[in-house]
Amino acid sequence: MRCPCTWFAPRAEGSRKAASACEAIASTGPGAWPRASCSRRPRRSNCLRVFALAGVLEKGAAFFVDYGFPEKEFYHPQRKDGTLMCHYRHHAHADPFFLPGLQDITSHVDFSAIATSARSGGLELLGYTGQAQFLVNCGITEVMSRTPPEDGTRFLPFANQANRLMSPAEMGELFKVIALGRGFAALLLGFREGDRRQAL
Repeated sequence: MRCPCTWFAPRAEGSRKAASACEAIASTGPGAWPRASCSRRPRRSNCLRVFALAGVLEKGAAFFVDYGFPEKEFYHPQRKDGTLMCHYRHHAHADPFFLPGLQDITSHVDFSAIATSARSGGLELLGYTGQAQFLVNCGITEVMSRTPPEDGTRFLPFANQANRLMSPAEMGELFKVIALGRGFAALLLGFREGDRRQAL
């Protein structure tokens, strides 16, 4: 089976590592999710990101923040219709053919596919966790404590923004952070606690 993103290969300076990452994605194929009605777009997108990164990153770390799940959750029977969602003027629906060109169309990321692509392209998986845990590890609570709660004019908007970023009911758990790298041995602060690499 050919990788769904091989059409991109001529533009990517011919990186063998990146091509290998694409083949890793293709090898999992649709047989891994026989009852799921979902598009290959998330896998293609993952492949292209890692394709570009594996071809150019000599040393360092790259962080990706997006909403999604590990493979086990991504292809859970509850999501048998996929994760594609459309948005038009603050209304959400699942019809990608409604008002083409005027609505936003999105889907969740399969973070296991990103990790597989990274490893196949010679990159290391440096960390994976939820956005809330990442922000706490990076010191968001210390930053918030610099504004006294008694100063409601400044504190309340800041607290509302932090709540949206960290609440499990908002972006805190739905959004994940994954770090990929090469030749980067330092411990990344954002993953010092609650690293979930084993889930991928």
